Amino acid sequence: MLASLDACNRLIVKLPDKDKPTKGNSAMALKYMLDCMHYPINEARIIQKLFRHKLVHLSIPGPIVQHSDGNKYSWHYYHDHRARHLKIGIHPTLPDVKDFCICIKSLVEDIEDSIFGPNGYLERLETDEKLQMNFDEAFEEIFPKDKFKK
Repeated sequence: MLASLDACNRLIVKLPDKDKPTKGNSAMALKYMLDCMHYPINEARIIQKLFRHKLVHLSIPGPIVQHSDGNKYSWHYYHDHRARHLKIGIHPTLPDVKDFCICIKSLVEDIEDSIFGPNGYLERLETDEKLQMNFDEAFEEIFPKDKFKK
């Protein structure tokens, strides 16, 4: 999931030169959650801390993580409960751990809206020349013309 957010962000921002150091995928995914999904920074970072490494390598989110804000977070999953999505509360049994709620359906809907919704990526791509140039560069990076000559 976070790799998809990184890919979406790379279509929006100019791709860096191949010879220059780049921001990592995590930074690009964070930027997308902030700029396009309009998630609060703390909640976006908690999503990354809880799910990024675990999903990429193990397909299992971590049970408790130490976050850079000094708090420990556990997670609580809801399939379909928008009102609880991204809410932080008190863990029911661990007093020194905060409970971070995530609704997978809402997360998917937020990603979809950031692309297809009003003022989403595709709508902005129609009129924003900078986005169009960035798209062309990203497309060329992924599908170089010289590799598809007849």
